[in-house]
Amino acid sequence: MLDNERHARFIGYGGMLAESMVGVMALVAASVIHPGVYFAMNSPVALVGSTPDAVAQAVSNWGFVISPDALTQMAHDVGEKTILARAGGAPTLAVGMAFILKQLIGGPRMMGFWYHFAILFEALFILTAVDAGTRAGRFMLQDLLGYISPHLKRTESFRPTSSRRW
Repeated sequence: MLDNERHARFIGYGGMLAESMVGVMALVAASVIHPGVYFAMNSPVALVGSTPDAVAQAVSNWGFVISPDALTQMAHDVGEKTILARAGGAPTLAVGMAFILKQLIGGPRMMGFWYHFAILFEALFILTAVDAGTRAGRFMLQDLLGYISPHLKRTESFRPTSSRRW
């Protein structure tokens, strides 16, 4: 996959930097939203309840005062019916990114767009990471099995040759 093995360190380091940038972006996005919204999104229904009133009361009792109207308004701003109990990180990152990007481009009317853009970004990022990992695994398996049966190491064609060298 590389023209020269000396490029591996540069490519690997560049990939590591890009991955760490996504991690830093997730930390920043989670830290810019109101802590009450963060806990409302990431707390399970069994712990805080399922209605905005119950969630606001539970989270406020923890010291992160939030109103039910603020939770409802945030859901409306991002174009969702509710933001409660959306654990897993993806919605939190998306709300945080939407909050940041609405201040840079478009204002409050664009928050729903930025939220859904961030969800799409995350889904594509995960799909490309899984695709790259699968491809790397196939290359390693093909290389390993090539020591057992040399024809498996050939990548120029999947069809057997007429001389049946394999």
